[in-house]
Amino acid sequence: MKKHAKTSDPSGRFQYYYAAGLFLFCLLIGRFGQWGPNIKFGLGFTLFLTLLFLAPAVWFFRLYKDRKDWRSAMPCLQLSVLSVFLLYLMQYIGSLRDEERAVNTGIDAYMFWGILILFIAVSLLPFLVDRKRRISDAEIYYTLGCALLVRLFYIVLMQGHIFQNDMGGFEESSYGHLGYAYHIYAGENLLKVDPVGLDQLYHPPLYHFCTALYLRIETILGADMLHADEIAQTFSLFLSGILLLFLVKICRKLGADAAATCVAVACVSVIPYMIMNSGANNNDPLAATLCVISIYCGLCWRKSHSMKDILLMGLTIGCAMMAKMSGAMLAFSMAAFMLMVVWEDRAHFKKYIGQFAAFGAVSGITGLWHTIYNYVKFGVPFDYFPRVNESYDMFLPDFTKWQLLFDFKDGLKFLTPQYQRDNGYVEHNILLSVLKHSVFNEGYAYEATSISKFMGITVFVTVCILFAAFAVCSVIVILRKGPALCNKVLIVGCTVANALCLIKVVFAQPFVCTMNVRYIILALVTGSVTIGMAVSAKGDLQSAEADFKALEEISLAPGKAEETAPSPRRPIVLYIITLLLLLIAVEWTMSLHMLFNF
Repeated sequence: MKKHAKTSDPSGRFQYYYAAGLFLFCLLIGRFGQWGPNIKFGLGFTLFLTLLFLAPAVWFFRLYKDRKDWRSAMPCLQLSVLSVFLLYLMQYIGSLRDEERAVNTGIDAYMFWGILILFIAVSLLPFLVDRKRRISDAEIYYTLGCALLVRLFYIVLMQGHIFQNDMGGFEESSYGHLGYAYHIYAGENLLKVDPVGLDQLYHPPLYHFCTALYLRIETILGADMLHADEIAQTFSLFLSGILLLFLVKICRKLGADAAATCVAVACVSVIPYMIMNSGANNNDPLAATLCVISIYCGLCWRKSHSMKDILLMGLTIGCAMMAKMSGAMLAFSMAAFMLMVVWEDRAHFKKYIGQFAAFGAVSGITGLWHTIYNYVKFGVPFDYFPRVNESYDMFLPDFTKWQLLFDFKDGLKFLTPQYQRDNGYVEHNILLSVLKHSVFNEGYAYEATSISKFMGITVFVTVCILFAAFAVCSVIVILRKGPALCNKVLIVGCTVANALCLIKVVFAQPFVCTMNVRYIILALVTGSVTIGMAVSAKGDLQSAEADFKALEEISLAPGKAEETAPSPRRPIVLYIITLLLLLIAVEWTMSLHMLFNF
């Protein structure tokens, strides 16, 4: 018994190692990366990164050494192989740029098919070695690692000013998101400045403070702030990795099996905007990550009914609002969830009065202090939002609410969002606009080459199928037995509430730019969770009240796996779907011509 505890102890601390290691890795990328059009790493540092990615394989071997289950470490070895290849590929592309040799369509094609073949071969290797292998939590680690590699590849090779929203410059004259961070970085007291008319200064300051602190650490390490936009992207990469970790924790908390959890991670990873969001220099990544952490804290509170968990839930909601006020959208489904939990335990109703008061105090003070301060000191309205110039083509006063919701005519003539009326069409349908922004954001890069155009159409169709799956799986999850109804209301409610809030905003401010998927990032995450819950084994969901053990156990013991998985075919099919979705994400990132040719 003592021996088993010693073996499983390192995996119990996996999430802390993961967060600390990811933060250190992002710091090193930001510090030692050579940014600009000729992005590359020195050979010595590339070798160091290689060792950093190989380290988890050593950890896995130590973990399973006593069990003699060496195959459990296979996903880690797979990830290491892909990491080595990807790091040297980035080095190669950087050297081509440094020599001013354009990477043309021919080289694009070689890279496209080369990565496709390598990814399939490496991903299926464990099942070729062991025909009886079953999907376990080790495959979750591999899926999570692949999702992070795609994001790493994107932020390193995509220049920092591309696919950004309201970023501005890291300079004194700017009040965009990066300029906001600059003023904090420079030690200015922005609480004395009236935010009205100063671009993004009306936003709460949490993201900008964290970014300024992160850039200050990078400065201490010797980074050059001339490339602050590139370096700040590595902070968003860290936030994206934490979001993926808590997505896994939520799925496993709700009882989704390993294969279904892999599908949920892959669904989030295949949506191009979620990849772009991992390099976004604005407050969206932090707000979304804190909302996802808050959902997990809520599920923990439902299990424990403890003051600690409800305070963590309130603190994370408050911090999400302090990053971006739209974090308050989580409050609707969270309120319904909390009332249902109290109803379940209504015999002890009195103990929840103090907990709710503490929750309200923590979340309210943390989330609203900045808004209240601006109202009291400068008279800024609580619902203040800078109006977009109504003379722009993207202003849509000539469209009725019915057309904004249900007019799909000519919508698919152009796959990219149409902000101008030059082609006789302007984007006006909310659903189509969200779908197009999910894939192309505000760019036209997919039209550059035949490969990128093919991948653009492929990914657009995939995302359309995913959005349909969000709706269908939400209904399936609500009607299905297990887990508890309040948990399902929390997850499905977040998706629905996000969608309804977006519709309300568009009705109030009918612009193409307000019909952007960036305002419903949380819905993409919770929608992916519902897919994971819908395709999970029924037995797992019905026993979802068991304590969460997702990455704390990483992989089942060999004997236990065979006892608890009576039908191996379904998990294998789900894992193949996971690999296909990850492959599409990898190839989409590769196919962006702007990654190689500026």
